[in-house]
Amino acid sequence: MHLLCVASRGGFIEPLVSTERRGNVVIARLVGRVEAEYVDECCSKVSKATEGAKYLLMDLANLDFISSNGLRGILKIQLELKEKGSEMILVRPNSNVRQIFDAASIGEKFMISSSLESALKLCGEGK
Repeated sequence: MHLLCVASRGGFIEPLVSTERRGNVVIARLVGRVEAEYVDECCSKVSKATEGAKYLLMDLANLDFISSNGLRGILKIQLELKEKGSEMILVRPNSNVRQIFDAASIGEKFMISSSLESALKLCGEGK
């Protein structure tokens, strides 16, 4: 697992984005709050981590909040992946994050999976 971005949260330093590669699949886990000031750096590093991958699974289970800039960053990553013939699946968004996506009218633009296991199966990596 590669730590990509860190931010202060409640006085502690913790990862916002970490990645793991499984064959043609990259799993990016977002944790905490994705605030505007961290979006460019995190999106750049996620994009770099997905080089050569067929799928990006964006695990949102531990994401508390995402700013409008964060939403734009995810849309940008999705567009870059599509241009390369790759796909992105959002995994386990909690109700708060799902509401943010729906309020921005972009929830329907993404494939969403309720579990990491089912997302991996969609990618041909699950059992």
